[in-house]
Amino acid sequence: GDMTDELPTCLDALGASARQAIEMRYDARLRLAEIGEKLRRSEGAAKLLMFRARQALKSCLDRKTARNDA
Repeated sequence: GDMTDELPTCLDALGASARQAIEMRYDARLRLAEIGEKLRRSEGAAKLLMFRARQALKSCLDRKTARNDA
């Protein structure tokens, strides 16, 4: 499986705010402070949310691509 094929599935598996944070960061190219503002969180909380969301996406994509290649 191609990673871009799996990305929407993995994004859907994230919580709503984590998914919004990822979309704001990569689609809208917002700064963490702006993401925090939109999600009514501190910049620190937004940073942590982004970090966790990226970790979750990475492990999800790794699992899916590994399984498809096997």
